[in-house]
Amino acid sequence: MEGCPEKDKEQDEPIILTSEKSVKDQLKFIVCEEAIATTFSVCLKCGSRCSVLVTSIIGSYCKILISCLSSAQHNISWSTGPLMNRLPAFNLLMAASILSTSMESNKTMRFMESLNILCFKRRELSNIKSAYVIPAVISVWEMEQHKLLDDLKGKAIEIASDMRVDSPGHCGLLGAGS
Repeated sequence: MEGCPEKDKEQDEPIILTSEKSVKDQLKFIVCEEAIATTFSVCLKCGSRCSVLVTSIIGSYCKILISCLSSAQHNISWSTGPLMNRLPAFNLLMAASILSTSMESNKTMRFMESLNILCFKRRELSNIKSAYVIPAVISVWEMEQHKLLDDLKGKAIEIASDMRVDSPGHCGLLGAGS
């Protein structure tokens, strides 16, 4: 199943969830607080009540501690997704998706905030884009550019353009466009 099904009705067939797919290819779900609290409110080992505490939030990522009220040995930790070098993978995917789809980041973040969906702040988005997303785009472009130039090596090429460049101190210079 690729992406969201384009259906007006509910999913009829069960979907087997697996951890075998890359983070990018996995389905992502928006889950309400009540569903998490209800799911983890009973200890899976002894059936006793549990407290559910959010211990860490990093943008769209959160880490949850499920504490059994009967036995400390039954405590478990759960998170909403994997980390990649301490960076939540979903935060990186969101930043890359915002850039690659030309979405306005402010509108995206306002949308998420209006629904009370955990999301990174503007500064975090800027940091992720400048540290990871933009360098990745530049790297891919440079590889593609080198490939194209390698394909042209040894071939005769003609550069033609009717580009005019007017800059301070110069008038109507002719040049080749890129």
